Amino acid sequence: MMSADKPFSLIIFGASGDLTRRKLMPALWSLYAGRVLPEPFAIIATAR
Repeated sequence: MMSADKPFSLIIFGASGDLTRRKLMPALWSLYAGRVLPEPFAIIATAR
């Protein structure tokens, strides 16, 4: 488990792809809903 006092950033390359939509985003939502992600956190997504 990550320390709650350090900021966390996740960069997603290819964010408009099918794998991101079907697998990665639901998994990230589940982590967020379960309060597993540290506070504060940011998700940065990029695509072509």
